[in-house]
Amino acid sequence: MIIRSAKMTDTQKIALTHRASIKALCSESYSPQDIAGWVEVLSPEIYENAIKENVMIVAEEGDEILGLGILDLERKQIGAIYIHPEVEGRGLGRRLLLKLEELASKNNADR
Repeated sequence: MIIRSAKMTDTQKIALTHRASIKALCSESYSPQDIAGWVEVLSPEIYENAIKENVMIVAEEGDEILGLGILDLERKQIGAIYIHPEVEGRGLGRRLLLKLEELASKNNADR
């Protein structure tokens, strides 16, 4: 598995992983109605802005996107980390977090 910068050609696969993550891994914390409303707005096009305006990374294995992370350098904060439920418990979320922290440090976002 590699962690790399997201590309515009990844947006469809990012959307699929993001939706799967929310549906499976957030179901204990949010109502079914909240989850339905949340995933409804996750079209591939919304990720284009995230790729252009932030630092967005993906975890890729083969031709699948299994995780994603977003770093907002302007606000100096990690905006999101999502993993596909199939890889839950394998340390992928931690790997994404460490990579985002590394990128933040390289861009002088020291908090």
